[in-house]
Amino acid sequence: MESQTDHVLELHFRGGVYDSKTLDEPALVEIVKIIHAVTETARSLWRRRNPSRQRLPNGFDESVQLGLRDIGEGSAVPALVRTAPQEQLHLFEDDVTEAVTFVHRAFEASQNGLAFPEELDDQLCDIYGDLGTKLPLGCTLEFVPTGKAGASINAAARQQFLDRVPDMTTDIVDISGRVLAADVHRRTFQLWLDSAMRVDAKFSEEQERRITEALHEHDSLRVRLRGSGQFRRNGEIVRIDRVDRVDELGDSNRVFDSGASTISEMVAVAFSGVPDDVWASLPTDLAERHDEYLSGRAGSAP
Repeated sequence: MESQTDHVLELHFRGGVYDSKTLDEPALVEIVKIIHAVTETARSLWRRRNPSRQRLPNGFDESVQLGLRDIGEGSAVPALVRTAPQEQLHLFEDDVTEAVTFVHRAFEASQNGLAFPEELDDQLCDIYGDLGTKLPLGCTLEFVPTGKAGASINAAARQQFLDRVPDMTTDIVDISGRVLAADVHRRTFQLWLDSAMRVDAKFSEEQERRITEALHEHDSLRVRLRGSGQFRRNGEIVRIDRVDRVDELGDSNRVFDSGASTISEMVAVAFSGVPDDVWASLPTDLAERHDEYLSGRAGSAP
């Protein structure tokens, strides 16, 4: 099947061996990582624009593939081109261009103190934060979309990016845990999620009264808490900033009594005094005609 190419990006490797137009193994590794970053960005942006679609459209992956074409003059300057079957070249063309521009904006923003693109999620942050890690010390990779100035990717630029990436995100909280004590002055309490992990939560005046009164009667209290809080990028909850609802789940100190009677034993005791003739008068068809028995329309039991 005949294919065409569409120039979308140049990578300028500068410093060291790259000034003699040599692409060594670290450079090749970085080229592969750049291709991965662009294609994953294209997928991420498409899914964000189409939240109701569970799968990428047919031909998407094939149409956004990038490949290495040639080496330019001066430093080592490989060009990345989009290669697709001729009849598919027009498909998803904007997706590739948008993805390349997006990666460029992310690094440009980190180097110039600008706001990151809103669509920059944790997965893309992890991918971008790994770019340039194989470059020799003192060498730089410039990410140059067609018609734009380059954005540098090197040790310093990568650290700038990682410093700007928010370590925590705000999300909905819906968790259960055990409250041992409340600080009425700070209006906070510690919610223990297990024996070793705890998280601080703020509460309102009304919630304070409910919690302190419940703790007055119990050593601890199990609750279900809903609101919003801060999470680390790995999903670990750091703190709860707002509590919208607190529901008591019962006394966490309740101890199981292994010597208590079972339900079957209690039933046996309850019916132990029923005379035999009463048992004999009960219907033997279980609930088959229970409406008739309750209304009194039934005759003698079969």
